[in-house]
Amino acid sequence: MARSKLQRFAFVAGATVSGIILFVVILGWQLAWSPIFDDGPFTGRPVTQLPKTAPSQSFPVKDFLLEVYWPPNDGEAPIVLLRDRDKKIKWAVHAEGMEKTHVTSLEFTQYRSVIDITVRGTVHWTFGHEQMLWVIGRDGTLKEYWYSW
Repeated sequence: MARSKLQRFAFVAGATVSGIILFVVILGWQLAWSPIFDDGPFTGRPVTQLPKTAPSQSFPVKDFLLEVYWPPNDGEAPIVLLRDRDKKIKWAVHAEGMEKTHVTSLEFTQYRSVIDITVRGTVHWTFGHEQMLWVIGRDGTLKEYWYSW
């Protein structure tokens, strides 16, 4: 009888410790993709004229394709646009940051899709070469993006 209580206690204690470890791992995994102290959120300036050149980057994300275009004019930020599987453009923005800053280039490198689609990459802007996070809804809407500092 005492042995079964000890086994039950060991099982409950092991399950509790395993649950805590799993929680900490998931929390750490998610926090690495959360813009805690970064600059933003930004939504970009809508593009009035679509680029006529080839993209500098095409990055597949789930059922979408993110495209990056070099800045069309001096002083402007690069253009980022999202296409759906039918190649229809969902949105296109100049990937601007804060007022009195300048974005010269950006590149997407990886993504996760837990709740929304979070795309990570690097940005070269006024404050240097840093990380960025873009949050896209599962329907393809641009929710926001963040630049690190």
